[in-house]
Amino acid sequence: MSSGSTPAVPPSPSSAPPPPAVPPSDDGPVRSLLSLARTLAFLVTLIAALFFLVLLALGVLAVLLGATPAVLVGAAYCLLSAGVNFLAWREIPRLDRLASQGDLGRLRERLLVWIVLGLVFFGVVGVVLAIAWVRIDLPVRPLAPPPPASPPVCLRCGERATLIPEYGRYYCYRCSAYLW
Repeated sequence: MSSGSTPAVPPSPSSAPPPPAVPPSDDGPVRSLLSLARTLAFLVTLIAALFFLVLLALGVLAVLLGATPAVLVGAAYCLLSAGVNFLAWREIPRLDRLASQGDLGRLRERLLVWIVLGLVFFGVVGVVLAIAWVRIDLPVRPLAPPPPASPPVCLRCGERATLIPEYGRYYCYRCSAYLW
């Protein structure tokens, strides 16, 4: 560099290209839990139906041998459990659609009904849905730190960074990179 030349002037924020977009975070945990709950609801439906058949056969045999019909209560509970879990299996895609659309208020309301039913009829599905219900309130994106009194300095070039409010992050136009 010659002694008479002036140093290169960094591009101003108005003339520089816009910073690259930060990919939005997804609502993965809630949707993953709903998918797990749907799989479990299907498995519990099959298991409860199998238990129903076994308990029904044993109950009918016991009634034929002189026992009271009260022995069939377990079979009735398994039949109800199979029915409720089958209905949950059919409803969970609608709940997933609410999650993907961001309608969290309606999702929480509808989940609460299925949590109670899931806990009463073979609790594992209800527990997974309850965890999904709790995860709805957690922030999807981390909150951006409040802007400091003066903008931070880029550690690579020493230039003052510019706050990009849409992303809550500081950007160095000289280095074309986010600070953190």
